[in-house]
Amino acid sequence: MTMWVPDIEGAEGPKYLAIAEMLARDVADGRLQPGEKLPPQRELAYQLGVTLGTISRAYAEAERRKLVKGETGRGTFVCANEDAPPSPLTPPVDGSSNLDLARNFAFAALNPDLGAAMMAVARLPDLASLNAYVPSEGLEHHRRAGAEFFNAHYGGDVTAQQTLVTCGAQHGIKVLINGLFERGDVIGVDELCYPSLLDSAVHDGYRLMPISNLRKSDGSLGAMDPEAIGDAAKRYGLRGLFIMPSVQNPTTHTMTLAERVAIAEACGAHGVKIIEDDPYTPFLSEKAAPFSQLLPELTASISSMSKVMAPGLRVGFVHLPMMRTAGIRNFIGESVWMASPVAAEIACYWARSGAIADTLSAKRTALAQRYSMLQRVLAGFSVKGGAEKPFAWVSMPEGVSSVMVQEHLRGRGVDILASHYFQLPERHRHEGLRLSLGNIARDEDFERALMILGEALETFGSGSRGRELMG
Repeated sequence: MTMWVPDIEGAEGPKYLAIAEMLARDVADGRLQPGEKLPPQRELAYQLGVTLGTISRAYAEAERRKLVKGETGRGTFVCANEDAPPSPLTPPVDGSSNLDLARNFAFAALNPDLGAAMMAVARLPDLASLNAYVPSEGLEHHRRAGAEFFNAHYGGDVTAQQTLVTCGAQHGIKVLINGLFERGDVIGVDELCYPSLLDSAVHDGYRLMPISNLRKSDGSLGAMDPEAIGDAAKRYGLRGLFIMPSVQNPTTHTMTLAERVAIAEACGAHGVKIIEDDPYTPFLSEKAAPFSQLLPELTASISSMSKVMAPGLRVGFVHLPMMRTAGIRNFIGESVWMASPVAAEIACYWARSGAIADTLSAKRTALAQRYSMLQRVLAGFSVKGGAEKPFAWVSMPEGVSSVMVQEHLRGRGVDILASHYFQLPERHRHEGLRLSLGNIARDEDFERALMILGEALETFGSGSRGRELMG
């Protein structure tokens, strides 16, 4: 074990970030070698004169950056490049036995029959055409199916000409950011935001700016503050917004029509473009108007079948009402040439056959049952969600570190996501956990994971231990 003790004297900002930055620097400079064991958290806290929670956050941030990996019962080790820990944001490695509340994959067992769809597609008279290069924007009938999917399940009003096929929603985000903005542009995000965007957009050279969210009556986060949007446009040259109007990830907030109109007016007044990503809208029985209707000249929307029923297909769509599609089409071509026409054809078959509506109905029923269970088991804690929402947000008791709870749960066989994954490193202000409702197959296992979580929240939120976790 190395006696590594970073010098954080005079460091600005949160101490845990200073420790993580020093660790990153020492790894890059070779002072910390792959495989070296870091000091125990309690020992390093004593050496630096900080709380245990501060060290826990620092190690968690280093693990998020894939600099170190923690091994239950052994400690924390510097990673070799090929030995980075698996991200809890991606599918788990084979053989993982943990109960998974972290990954947001809703009820895979309720997805439609892939075999039946493949057999139907195999009987198409022009099947061979799907095994050839197609235009980067997708085939006409695939684009038409994407427009119909968006209009039926998102409340949109777009045409096939305004729709392009992508390799899932995440690819759609990437092509829109690169197609609509220039490197160095400022793009606004929620205080708590979709985690994959936080790494990928910054890596690609864009500047992300958290926009203040309005607070609801219970203190939880609501929609972005329209005044803050206008202020960011005037003071910092804000060029765009990334927003999730319905079932925001991770807070679960769904904007009212009034909130959407106010944001649309603020963006319209300052020429701020909107990327509207709403993968969970199809689960909702009641929908408000999308931004593609409220501000069509400045909005690009994303829809996807992955969260609904077909993650293995990697089929998504981008919709650009009143906007030129050439730049987006070109970026699709430059990044992947084209989305798979075979996968898009299967998605079209499901859209035509009624499988989407049937799958949504079954998953809504399952989500309502899981949410009822969640409310019962975690009745004593602050939980945000809903009967048609595939995840929930659990706020921490006062003084409790969500990172510490996440690490404790992992040691007890439960994976969950702490709030640092959803915030830019310099803006960590919120403590909470995102809890997926649909990735554990059996109800009894889901209930067991909830009970382990409830026990952890009760223990960590009580007495001296809760105070010890304050960073």
